Amino acid sequence: MATVTIARENARPIEEVALRRIPLATLVAAVIGTVIAIRFLWVFPASYLPRALSRRVRERAPWPGWQAPFAIAYTGMRGAVSLAAALSIPQVVEGGGEFPFRDLIIFLTFATIVFTVCVEGLTLPALLRGLGLGADEQELREEDKARLLAAEGCNVVLAARREDRLNSLAARLGEGALAVPTDVTDAAACAALVA
Repeated sequence: MATVTIARENARPIEEVALRRIPLATLVAAVIGTVIAIRFLWVFPASYLPRALSRRVRERAPWPGWQAPFAIAYTGMRGAVSLAAALSIPQVVEGGGEFPFRDLIIFLTFATIVFTVCVEGLTLPALLRGLGLGADEQELREEDKARLLAAEGCNVVLAARREDRLNSLAARLGEGALAVPTDVTDAAACAALVA
């Protein structure tokens, strides 16, 4: 197992204590875990605090469920900016010595980027389905049918419970689309649409 050891004689005591013989895999796991934990710690308050503090924000944007902030926190992938920041660390400090742990910082940054892009990126579709945030296949087929009918000049009546999504689709379809917010699972409500 690879380990990090201090090879410099003039290392500060805190560096020597903190990084002496710590397995590299442990350092990588600690950095990745810290990055992910910090994302979760700031995304949830950033999602809910503005709504709690401002009536205007609450009126314009409804309270999100826990699923959307969770997905946002999970997808906070790191990339080019992190690597550029790590690579911009000077190799030599003002006194002429090496910048302490520069290579380790670059390696840990790269490992974090690889993990967040590969592991989180590849598991994102399953996570979104599990959280119920992915588009339903049946819903997508119905939208495609409505688009085709509208493109052919037909008048299309759209009925659904989610008024925001309904209005968005009606706006994309144009003048031939009529949005009717209703509970499509209620037989009486559907019968009233036809009558």
